[in-house]
Amino acid sequence: MHKAFTSKSAVWALDFGEHCVTALAARQKPAGEWEVLGQGKTRSMGRPGGEIVRLSDVAECVTEALRLAEQGAGARCRRLYFNFDDAQIRCAHPVGSKTLSGDGQIGREDVRDAARSAARLVGDFEYTPVYTRESDYLIDGKDSVGNPFGVFGHRLDVTLHVILARARLVEQWKDIMRRSQVESSFAVLSLDSVCSAVIENAALPRVVWDLGDDFVSGGVMERGVLREYRVFSAAEAREGSEHIVATSREWLEQLGVESAIVVTGDNAEKASWVNGLDHGGLQVIAAFPKNIPGFAESSDASLAGLLTAAVLRERRTAYVKAGGLWAGRVRDKANALIQEYF
Repeated sequence: MHKAFTSKSAVWALDFGEHCVTALAARQKPAGEWEVLGQGKTRSMGRPGGEIVRLSDVAECVTEALRLAEQGAGARCRRLYFNFDDAQIRCAHPVGSKTLSGDGQIGREDVRDAARSAARLVGDFEYTPVYTRESDYLIDGKDSVGNPFGVFGHRLDVTLHVILARARLVEQWKDIMRRSQVESSFAVLSLDSVCSAVIENAALPRVVWDLGDDFVSGGVMERGVLREYRVFSAAEAREGSEHIVATSREWLEQLGVESAIVVTGDNAEKASWVNGLDHGGLQVIAAFPKNIPGFAESSDASLAGLLTAAVLRERRTAYVKAGGLWAGRVRDKANALIQEYF
């Protein structure tokens, strides 16, 4: 066992790229920087262009990368976060409602009830949700608020941003993790990981693109919520930058701002990609991950950010589990803080 940590204190992350598979065991220090405890890297097989064609080869790659990381860390991976994408991903924005009772003051349970009713509107046997976040709140059909807790009203409407992937693909990854003997695993959208690595001011909406060799994904990140999300295969995106240019302009117009788009990933610094975006009239800023020794390139953003995304998920889960210990307004205020900053 590594003297500096226990297996519970390490965060385990895995990125399955077009050319290589990388696994990391890392520990976050009090100041926020990361210490890499173990790393494993192997050649990518069985998943050309981001599509799983040989499940056994993919499982073998995951197993090998984790084995090497475990050897370096001196501990076993039991809880793994991995980057996930689907070229056929879909988005939905269902709205659920809750009629308020009592004095009409909105609490966390009211928001949850409205969110559950919204989630029930998204149903498809072929697609399954892989990302669900509350994005907007409306009181009595007229007052839009960023934080509904403690507000009084008669009716609450909650808008969810739901991202759905092919159910078959999700099940394939579950099978891969079982074959790799991972006890529990959590899929994280690659762009969510990227934003965790490169977006410093989460309150300001930003258009972000991850220009990968397998997938090109983009979205609008605001207050920790992906409000928009698009995915193209890298082959499709290489045919021309008009996909990214047109989508970015659409989002910037929706935001009502003239702002640079943030790009990262394998191709963020390649002239053939950046020039196409420049010629499309977009101001482009290449972004890089921070605080992880040895992972400071644009191509490292999805893996580096996965560590931060994992920590944020763990915090949300811990607070939800602890919610039963809090009562009334204390619990609601704490949840409001989590919703705003995490």
